[in-house]
Amino acid sequence: SIMRAVTELDAGPVFSIARAPIPADATSGAMEAALATLGAAELVPVVDALAEGRATETPQDHAAATPAAQITTADGARSAPGPA
Repeated sequence: SIMRAVTELDAGPVFSIARAPIPADATSGAMEAALATLGAAELVPVVDALAEGRATETPQDHAAATPAAQITTADGARSAPGPA
């Protein structure tokens, strides 16, 4: 999502939304690369629209938000499937 930054976390109005599937075998590195490319492609038209005064904002529906638990260091630990 490309959104206007506001003081409250993840609360600003949205200019653009893009979706990407997450393959079952996706790695964090592969997803980071894919989402960076997708985000850049979404950002350019939004910046152009802002510069030209034709950007439109959609307020977020805060009632539809789904909060997630904070990620901890332990969440990143995983066991190896077997000997190397």
